[in-house]
Amino acid sequence: MNKILSFLILIIQICFSLNANSQKVDLSSYSYLRLFENEIICPESNVKFRNFAKNISEDSLKTKTVNILQIGDSHIQADMFSAKLRFLFSKSLLHIAGRGLVFPYTLAKTNNPTDYDVTYTGNWESCRSLEKDKKCNLGISGISATTFSENSSITMCYKNFDSICSNLKTIKILHEIGEKEFIPKINNQFANEFVKVSENLAYSSFNINNTDPFTITFIKTSEKQTKFTLNNFYLETENTGLVYNSVGINGADVNSYLNCNLLKSQLDFLNPELIIISLGTNDAYPEKFDANVFTQSYTTLINNLLETCPESAIILTTPGDSYRNRKYLNINYEKSREIIIKLAEKYNLGVWDFYTIMGGLNSIYLWHKSNLCFDDYLHFNKVGYELQALLFHKALLDLISKNQNK
Repeated sequence: MNKILSFLILIIQICFSLNANSQKVDLSSYSYLRLFENEIICPESNVKFRNFAKNISEDSLKTKTVNILQIGDSHIQADMFSAKLRFLFSKSLLHIAGRGLVFPYTLAKTNNPTDYDVTYTGNWESCRSLEKDKKCNLGISGISATTFSENSSITMCYKNFDSICSNLKTIKILHEIGEKEFIPKINNQFANEFVKVSENLAYSSFNINNTDPFTITFIKTSEKQTKFTLNNFYLETENTGLVYNSVGINGADVNSYLNCNLLKSQLDFLNPELIIISLGTNDAYPEKFDANVFTQSYTTLINNLLETCPESAIILTTPGDSYRNRKYLNINYEKSREIIIKLAEKYNLGVWDFYTIMGGLNSIYLWHKSNLCFDDYLHFNKVGYELQALLFHKALLDLISKNQNK
């Protein structure tokens, strides 16, 4: 009876949410979804989820800020999935404390999330964790941008400034430190605070008092200063509440995040109470999928996260079904799914089996037939990612409710 009620509630949520975006949903065309499987499986003994559920309660969010961090690939860089989750959380939890981590991907000549625009002057050199021939300091986002001219600038403008970023108060610029680094300014003002996070990383904090757009410029105070390397921005409001951070790199696999030498330092800065790992698509995409290497790499990533964030709850998500080269079934995703579920069991983590929920092997054909994905049979379109976000939001709220009632 409880599962039937949960199913009906999910249908109502999907209809209401997508209709709110002026899109009507015919749920009969989604009959392939395994909605009864839509849950985050979490060990009863894991107290970290109970602590997270307690800290994300309405009363708790009135007095403290809780960071959630999602790590992923191109499915996350596009931010359609994450943007929908932020919107849903703003309605279900009410207390939102900002946009959190953002990176001006335009500087790296790659796609930017749609909720903010970036323009820039000067030349910028990007470095990604996928580029193993380059040696650079990389953090959570797996990407950095460097300019060698003090005359360069970055301007950011939010398209939906009155929602997630209303009452925007503080911008923290995470950047490299050293005698070679220019000094950043925002809207011609120096930082209110400078904090060294690690040997190679610091953040400069600016009180901007709801200014939009904002422009970052640089000043050279010494002949030794020759560059500025940006790792991330962190945007927060004057409110306490939830901050849903999402970072993703097109083409990223698990090893991409093992190449980020500042990952632990930025995790210390962020101190997430929930970490969601959404990787595996690019690992399992090739025809020759090495299950042992994938297992070893994923295990190393999990151990790194557990070592740095021992109190954080962690959820692993299985990659969705897709075709290889637009037309070939890819059974590797069944293999990666099994590995991820076994790792979740081994390390006492939560797991959201999206591969099964979306319909399993060859379900991407049905998603494409329902106009939920692009012709590459790999990436969802906006409606598809928003549907995926609704499913995950429902599963996470169920998990929170379950742990709050213990």
